[in-house]
Amino acid sequence: QLRSEAEAERARAEAERARGEAKAAQEAAKASHTAAAEATRQVAEMKLEMEAASAKAARAASAEVVLRAELGRAKADLQKASTSAAEMRVELASAQGGASV
Repeated sequence: QLRSEAEAERARAEAERARGEAKAAQEAAKASHTAAAEATRQVAEMKLEMEAASAKAARAASAEVVLRAELGRAKADLQKASTSAAEMRVELASAQGGASV
């Protein structure tokens, strides 16, 4: 009877150890799942940040194109004004020369 009680006690101890290992494994799996969920959330957040940065870069590039076009038009307008001013100076000089004759 002592032997069977000792065996029963060993079996209970073994079952308790197995329950402890199962609980530890369950907690490790839960922690792993939580870490995976956090990593997934961080990846999604980084993807959104990259998309926002990409959109911002596209808007900046578009604005640069618009500004370059406006600069080109302004340069052309300045050139026209410069040409008109030169023509007016020539006309003025011609008129002044004709008036003095």
